[in-house]
Amino acid sequence: MPTFAETSVPIDTHLIPKCPHADLFGGRGRSWLGSQPVPDDERIAIERHMRELDLLGEDLVVLARAMLVEAAWAAANAPGPLHAFLVRVRAKRRH
Repeated sequence: MPTFAETSVPIDTHLIPKCPHADLFGGRGRSWLGSQPVPDDERIAIERHMRELDLLGEDLVVLARAMLVEAAWAAANAPGPLHAFLVRVRAKRRH
């Protein structure tokens, strides 16, 4: 996984000022980064890092959804208010 340090090396090497946006990897930060004058090989490396971050972000979304579903089922089947709610909903659906 690319780190901030790996992505910022070309910026530091060419004495480019610090990104004026809070998130270098957000929309504005990426636009700013794309407009900076860096050699082609370093631009390719930066773009590769951005693609890797995007893929990892997509993987995290899928994983988070799966974990949320699993946690919800565990909470619904354990004694407590969520279990009581599940029992009431099941009873209503059966009628």
